[in-house]
Amino acid sequence: SADSGEWKKKVVDIKVAEAMYAKGARFACIVFKTVVDDKVMLLKKRIDLSEPPEEVYSGVEMQTLGEMSCKFLAAVSPPSCRPQFLPTSAFVLKNRPNEPTVRVEDFVETAAQPKLHLGPPGGAAPGGGGVADGAEQHRFAAFQFFTYKRFRRGILFSSAYQVGSHWTEPVVLYDPSYGEQDKQAELMEQQAETRRRAREEKAAAKQARLDEKRAQKQAQRAAAKPPPAAHKSPAG
Repeated sequence: SADSGEWKKKVVDIKVAEAMYAKGARFACIVFKTVVDDKVMLLKKRIDLSEPPEEVYSGVEMQTLGEMSCKFLAAVSPPSCRPQFLPTSAFVLKNRPNEPTVRVEDFVETAAQPKLHLGPPGGAAPGGGGVADGAEQHRFAAFQFFTYKRFRRGILFSSAYQVGSHWTEPVVLYDPSYGEQDKQAELMEQQAETRRRAREEKAAAKQARLDEKRAQKQAQRAAAKPPPAAHKSPAG
C-alpha cells in the first residue's frame, strides 16, 4: 500500500474478460472486475520471458514506492509537476494452472495507448517503442532528482513508461551504501553549519559589546562637560 508502506493480503473474487484487452512487446493485458464492488482492473502478464513471483513482487513494490514518492513530490511542487504512478498490486490466481503471480493495475481509459519511454535524454526506448515528449521527460527528471535526494542517494528511478497521463513499470537502481555515505556527508554539512552560526553569533556578541562600550564613553564625555553659563541681561 502506498499509504502505509506495508503489504496487505486479502482474498478477492474476480470475473476475467474472455478477450485480451491489449498486447505489447513485454506484457499481455486482460481486463477483469472484482465481484464484490465491480471495480475494473487490468491484469498484466509478461510474455517476453518467464517472470518468477519474487520479480513480480519486486516490480509491484518499486511501482508502489514510485506512487508514494509522487505524493511527497506533489506536496512541494507546482501543479505542472505532479506526476502519478498507476496504483498496482500482485495477484495470485488460485484457479489457474500453476497459480501464477501477476501484476495488476487500476484500469484507466488510456491503458491501451502505446507506452512512451521515460529516461535519460537521448536514450533509446527499449523494444523500439516511442519516447515521451520533452515536458514529460522534464517532469520525470524532476521526480528523479527529488527521490534521489529524499532517499539519500540510495535509490534512483532510472526509467519508466508513460501511459496517457500516468506512469508505470519503473526501473529502480538501489544501493544502500550511498545512503550511508550521504548520511555522513549530511552530518558534516550540519557540523559546518553549526560552526558557521557559532562564528556569526560570536562576532555579533563582540560587536554588541563594542557598541555598548562606545555608548558608555559617549555618555561619560557628555556628563563631564560643564553646563553652559547662564546668560544674564543688564538691568533696565
